Amino acid sequence: GMHTVEKWCTNYLKHPAGWGALLMIHGVPEVTGRLRSKVENYAIYSALFLSVSMSWLADPPDHMAETCEAFEGVYRWECDIQKRLFAYCLGIGTGTHMLSILLAMTFINVLNETARDSDVIRMFARGKGFLATVRVQYAFRIGCVAYFASM
Repeated sequence: GMHTVEKWCTNYLKHPAGWGALLMIHGVPEVTGRLRSKVENYAIYSALFLSVSMSWLADPPDHMAETCEAFEGVYRWECDIQKRLFAYCLGIGTGTHMLSILLAMTFINVLNETARDSDVIRMFARGKGFLATVRVQYAFRIGCVAYFASM
């Protein structure tokens, strides 16, 4: 139980972001509920953007489906580069939003499998549980930037 994480909880000032204090003050259910809500929201919006990108991959916009042979010189290169950037950025956005969903699912599954409060505290102390939520956030943001760049 709690005796396994006693040393970490009593030295909460030495840890970044004060997770020991936050868990002890607000309680494990409150903190895990907030983090669960955070990653669920990122997963929901990732799924929304992923559905749009899948339609783009299946049926690209008309100007991306046209060939670049009608252009000459520099304009042909520009057309080819735009098409490649669209495809690469769309692929990166799709991949990172899928990663965001998978990371969020994993984080929620791990939280659901913790049997005791000490397991949750251990997850944040040794397992760097908050870092997992930050990775979900970064994956979502990278996907959004990639989609913006593809437009």
